[in-house]
Amino acid sequence: MNWNFTDHRIQYDEWLDVKKDHGPRFKLPIMYVNGTQHYSTRDMCRYLGRKCRTSNLMGDNDIENMVIDMWVDNFNDMRLKVNEWNYMENIEERKEMDYEILGVLLPTHLSIYEEMAKKHDGYLFRKDRPTWADFFFAGVLDYLKGPYHLHAHYLDKYPYLQKLIEKIHGLPRVRDWVANRPTNNWDWQYMYFYKLG
Repeated sequence: MNWNFTDHRIQYDEWLDVKKDHGPRFKLPIMYVNGTQHYSTRDMCRYLGRKCRTSNLMGDNDIENMVIDMWVDNFNDMRLKVNEWNYMENIEERKEMDYEILGVLLPTHLSIYEEMAKKHDGYLFRKDRPTWADFFFAGVLDYLKGPYHLHAHYLDKYPYLQKLIEKIHGLPRVRDWVANRPTNNWDWQYMYFYKLG
């Protein structure tokens, strides 16, 4: 696929002004396609997976696609719980949830995903090629290593999940983009949106 796109990142100190200008439904990331805004990361990934017909980023049939969707939604449910815990303003309440998140939720889910990646030699759903979901998982797993999330070594016990990130980031066009993508103001967290076209 040879799509032109702009990776426009909104720094944390710009966020409130941008959100005010775009209204209460405004969430990041955003992808504009032919002037229309789209907000859901998973739906964007699924859309791009369908559009990349030459790379075949979807499953081979409806059942495979349903299984991929199921595991992506399962992973996203875990991510939302981690984010809720991570952004708790009351530190004491957050500490009370540390074991539930770090000792139960993450190890339970990551162990399952690790076995999936081990079975498929670093991909989650197929040995022969990545799916759009592998890109989604790799991006979120890598993102969670960033500041104000989990520590950089949270995947140390999961070599095949690390291999997933390495395989996705090792794809030539992904590798080039990661090396040259815009930088972020990491005072808090980064926010971004893509503009296709």
